Parts: sequence; structure tokens; C-alpha cells
Amino acid sequence: MGTYLSNLQQLFLGRNMLTGEIPATLSNASIKKLDFGNNKLSGTIPAELGKLCPEYFNVRSNNIEAKVTADWNFLNFLTNCSSLIKLELGDNNLGGFLPRAIVNLTNQLQLLDLDKNYFIGEIPSSIEKLIGLRTLAFAGNYLTGYIPERMGKLQNLLGLYLGSNNFSGPIPFSVGNLTNLNLFSAEGNHLIGSIPSNIGNLTQVSIISLHHNALTGMLPISMFNIKTLSRGLYLSNNFLSGSIPKEVGMLVNLAVLSLSTNNLSGVLPEELGNCQLLAVLELDGNSFQGPIPSFLSKLKGLEFLNLSCNSFSGAIPQELGLLNELQELCLQENNLSGHIPMVIENLTHLYKLDISYNNIEGVVPEKGVFNNASGILLVGNKGLCGGIPELHLPECSIQHDKKYSPMLLKLAIPFVSTIFFLGIIFLAFLIPKWKRKLTRNSRTNSLPKGRLPKVSYSDLAEATEAFAPSNLIGAGKYSRVYKGVLLFKEEDNSNQEAHSVAVKVFDLQQLGSSKSFMAECEALRLIRHRNLIRNITCCSTIDYSGNDFKALVFDYIPNGNLSRWLHPEIDDDLALSPLNLTQRLNIAIDIADALNYLHHNCQPSVIHCDLKPSNILLREDLSACVGDFGLAKLLPDPVTKSLVASESSIGIRGSNGYVPPEYGEGGPVSTTGDVYSFGVLLLEMFTGKNPTEYMFKDGLTLHNFVEMAYPKRVMDIVDPNLFALNVIESNAFNRMCECFVSILNIGLTCSKQSPVERMSMEHVAIQLHKIRDVYLRK
Repeated sequence: MGTYLSNLQQLFLGRNMLTGEIPATLSNASIKKLDFGNNKLSGTIPAELGKLCPEYFNVRSNNIEAKVTADWNFLNFLTNCSSLIKLELGDNNLGGFLPRAIVNLTNQLQLLDLDKNYFIGEIPSSIEKLIGLRTLAFAGNYLTGYIPERMGKLQNLLGLYLGSNNFSGPIPFSVGNLTNLNLFSAEGNHLIGSIPSNIGNLTQVSIISLHHNALTGMLPISMFNIKTLSRGLYLSNNFLSGSIPKEVGMLVNLAVLSLSTNNLSGVLPEELGNCQLLAVLELDGNSFQGPIPSFLSKLKGLEFLNLSCNSFSGAIPQELGLLNELQELCLQENNLSGHIPMVIENLTHLYKLDISYNNIEGVVPEKGVFNNASGILLVGNKGLCGGIPELHLPECSIQHDKKYSPMLLKLAIPFVSTIFFLGIIFLAFLIPKWKRKLTRNSRTNSLPKGRLPKVSYSDLAEATEAFAPSNLIGAGKYSRVYKGVLLFKEEDNSNQEAHSVAVKVFDLQQLGSSKSFMAECEALRLIRHRNLIRNITCCSTIDYSGNDFKALVFDYIPNGNLSRWLHPEIDDDLALSPLNLTQRLNIAIDIADALNYLHHNCQPSVIHCDLKPSNILLREDLSACVGDFGLAKLLPDPVTKSLVASESSIGIRGSNGYVPPEYGEGGPVSTTGDVYSFGVLLLEMFTGKNPTEYMFKDGLTLHNFVEMAYPKRVMDIVDPNLFALNVIESNAFNRMCECFVSILNIGLTCSKQSPVERMSMEHVAIQLHKIRDVYLRK
């Protein structure tokens, strides 16, 4: 290529599945823009490529190595290149000390990406010379030492990524000089000291992420005066103290406030109610006290509220019933008393409620979230009664008044008081011991502070009978899934409960599987929805032979995936009845609701990237949940899109037949890509045609097949199984025709060639709900 295309100026080969080494002969061409990102290239970068002096040099997300000094010769040549604007080397196998030559690159350089490698050592203090930098990414390495004070001179920086390293020392005061910064990320280090008071100078920042460090001191008031702070303030898992300042009310655009697991105390300021765009409020694991304030009802968009493991007292306020968007409410391990407000059962989106280990009493409602025993945790409240039978609570009885003689009362009151006093003393000694035992119990289903149950390799081997082939229930490119039975101890630490699980074991010999595991972990960390598969825990360890072992543990869903229902195999050991129209419509709505949540209600948004029938699991009631997030992608913010848009390390994201055309042309992943896959899936569900069938060749696709018949001959192409069950009356047949036309119209719109012509999942979900309402109402 370099020999015969000597006039070549731009070479874009990113997002393919190219292997082998980069040929040095490319240096014979005149290439100024070179993109090899997101492939499977190995070896080293030829030194000669540095002599090309390109403007744009991208080898991100490959398997490129650099072990010795000579492997960095290309970088030495690039230091003579005054036209270099972007250098992307992240997500490779580059190691050793951070090359000092980076500080000799041109001061015109705008993007330097070295994240997700194996660099050690310190950031050179002379990094200040790269004054043109807009994005600097060192995240996900093994860098040590202090963050250089001189980094504050990079005043053009928009994005600073320092997370997941081993940095120590304080946050440099000079960070306050980076007044153009839009994103500041230094989480997952060993930073100490207080947050600099001048952090309020970052008047353009939308995200500050400093969680999982060892920061101390009080929350700086100046930080709460940043009006642009909108996407998230992440300060959890530190040692911050004091109270939340009333200035928090200035963050009127903030979506996520995470202050969990610190040493914060006091009462919640009333000004917090001004943050009406909050979707996530995490205050758990602190020492906040007083009643849960009723002004939280002002946070109309709140979806996740976690106040657990604090010292809140009093009753659960009725006003929480006004949070109509609430999905999770965690109030466990406080000093709450009184009754459960009946209005909570009206929260239609609420699927998790944890009020365990309080002093709540009285009747448990039976509607809404209370109608799902797996969605509520009530343990540790001995005064509760009623509820649905699955809760196994005592029946509520009516207490009748009884008259006692004055003499009996005189004798009874001292006796009862003495017993009560002795009981308090007894509990004072018993409860701490009991809680310590629960903390040590690594296999409990209800660990404090939301920690996942811990499982070892031996636990999973035992559960799956040494990963026996007879327990294999699915296999993919990067993993195999086994059915198993795990034993989890109940809350009283005495009995064990068998739990059917699906264990997804990653084949770490397969290139890309480790990154698939990390992608799935990252996505599962963020998502919580009734139509998304529930992750029980994960396991990253070594097996009996000393080899790396990574697995995810999910609830076992016995009805299998949607594919086996749409296209049953002859040798399938389970005879499946064809899904009827209502069942398919309900499944489509479940999937649409899940994608709508991922795209529009997650922070950040999540793109699934591999939507297909085999990744849709059906519960016993045939409700659907979306699984397999091994190719999932977190949607970047606009400022960092140039850095993150090419982070896929697995080639084209998706499966044949469901991949949107723009991915094959090198376009970045987006929510519209998921919409395309959903459109194809919707057409498949109601025609019974697999998009990879042999008939679809020579330019004919499932989309074209449906489009040619739409709308007049729709009934000629719908799945015959929809009519095979019963004789259908003419009125019902007409209703079905109308329903099919509406559904297939959505499928065609979603699977259009151009992304801009597709619907949003929010609109799709609304339309499908309306179609079902109309169909069932007639």
C-alpha cells in the first residue's frame, strides 16, 4: 500500500477486525491522517511512521505493545512534527515508564490519549509545555506519585482524565486554574487532603468525579456555586466530613449527586429541594440525622434515592409518594418508625424498596411495588403485618381495649418497665455482634450498604457441577453460560437458601473477552430496571490451575431466550407453544421500555450494541428482560466524543443482521444504532423471519421484504403461527390487521437506512403502549 499509493494522504481503517502488524512501508506514502483505531493489530508501531509527521495518528483499542526503549522511536520522530493535533494510543498493551518524549511533542497538540495501558512511574512535571492540549487522558494505568502542580498551566484543557491509577498526595491547588475544564476525573486513586477551595473556579465543568479516594475535610462551598455542574458530582467513598452546605441549592441543573460512604453528618439543608433536575441522590453510609425531610418531594425527576445506613429518625414522610419517577428507594439501617405510607404503592415506576432494619410497624400495603416480594426488603422491622402471602408476615389483628384495675396497673407498669430496660441492655450487646456476623457473611443475599454477595471460583464450580456440559445453556463468542444452584445464607445467618443462577464464564483465551467482561460490569453497575437482567454478583479471581477467571452471576430465567420461542429447534427438549399477538406485543413493549430507560434515563446513557432475540430472556410470565451487555457502550458527552467515540475494542458492535449500516461504514455507536436493531427485531417478531435467513441475499433484507408488502399485503407476510391456534372471527381478524400495520410501521421506521429518519426509543415506547391499549380495548 505504501509502495504503490505514494500519494495517499488519508487512511481510515478504524473499527474493523484487522490483525497482524502495521507495515512500515506506509512511510513511503504522504499520509497526514492515519486511523487504525479499534482493530486487533499487534506488534509495535514502526518508527518510520513517526517520520510521516501526520496531523492525526490513531491506533487506539488494539494490542499494540511497547516494552523497550526502541519501541518508542516513533514518538521521538513525532516530537519533530509541528502539525500533530491528535495522538491516540489508549487501550493497548503499552507499558513501562511513561515516555518522557511526550512533553517534547508540539504545543499545538490538542488530544493526548494514553489511557487504559500499563504505564508506571510519574507524570513528568514538564507536561506544562503542551499548552495546546484540550484533552489529556492518563486514566486506567498504574501511574504513581503526585499529580503535578504545573498541570494547572494547561489552561486550554476541556477534559482531564486521571482516574483508576495509583496517584497519591493532594489534589493540586492549581487545578483551579483550569477554568475551561468541562470534565475533571480523578476517581479510584489514593488522593488525600481536602478538595481545593478554588475548585469553584471551574465555571465550565459539568462533571467532577473524585470518588474512591481518601479525601478529607469539609465540602468546599465554592464547588456548589458552579452553575454548569450538571451531569454529576461524584464524591462517594472518601472520608469527607461536616454537613452539606446550603449552597447545594445553587446546583439547579445537577443530575447526579453522590456523597455516599463518607463521614458527613447533620440534617439535610432545605435548599437541596431546589435541585429539581436531580435523577440520582446517594447519601447512604454517612451520619445524617433528623427526620427525612418532606422537601425531597420537590425533586420531581428523582429516580434513585438512597438514604440508607444513616441516623434518620421519625416516620417515612407521605410526601415521598409525590416522586412519580422514583424507581429505587433505599431507607434501610436508620432509626425510622411509624407506618409505611400507603401512597408509596401508587409509585408506578418503583421496583425496589428497602426499609429493612428500622422500627417500622403496622400494615404492609399490597399494591404497586408491594405486590412483588422480590422488590421489597422488610427484614428487621418486627412490628409489620399483612402484605402479600409471599412475605410470610403475621396477619394484622384488631386490638380491643381492655379495662384493668388500678392495682393491676400499679403492679404491671414497674414490671413491664424493668423488662423493657433489661431488653434494651440485652439488645445493646447483641445487635453489634449480630451485625458483625452479617458483615462477615460473604454469601448473604442482603449485605449492608448494597455490597454484592462474594462468590469464589470453588463456589461457582460446585454450583455448576464443575461447569459440566450438561449444565451448559448458552454460548457466545466470548463466554459460555451455565445453569447452577448457589447457596446463600439468609439474614439470620443460620439457614441456607438455594438460588437458581446462570453463570456466565468468560473465555479469557479469546481476544477481547476481558474487555467484554469489563464493558458488561460497567454497564451493569449503572442500570436498574424491571426489564433488564438482574446481576447478582461477579467473580474475578483464578481457577484451580492458577489461570485468570472472570464470571458474572445472574438470576436463572427458565423460559430461555426469545429466539427459541420464535424459531424453535426440532431437538429442543422443551415443547414451546407459539407466542400469540398479545404476548409478542407485551414482549416488544418490555424491550422498548428497557431501551428507553438505557438511552434516556441512565446517567450516562447506555447503548446496548447487540440487541437480538437470543439476548432477550423471558420470565415465567413471559415478561421480557434484556441481557448480555458485553458490547455495551456508555454514551460520551459532546466534549469528549472525539476521545471516546472510538473506544470499541471488539470491531463492529453487534451481530450479523442486526448491525446498523452506519457501523459498517465506520460510524460511531449511538442510540440510533440500538433503534435500528430494535426495528429489525420487531419485524422478526411479527413476521417470523430471521434477518439472516438464506432468502435474504442479493440486496434483499428483512426491511425491504416487509416494505414491499406494506401496508396492503401485511397479512401475507406476518408469522403464520399467529393464526394457527384458533379460528379467528372476522372482527378480531380486522383488529389484528390494524395492529399489525401499526407495529410493522414502527419496525420499518426504526430500521431505516439513515439514522436521522429513525424514531427515538422514547417515542417507540409511547407508540407501542398506545397500540396495545387500542387493541385490547376493542
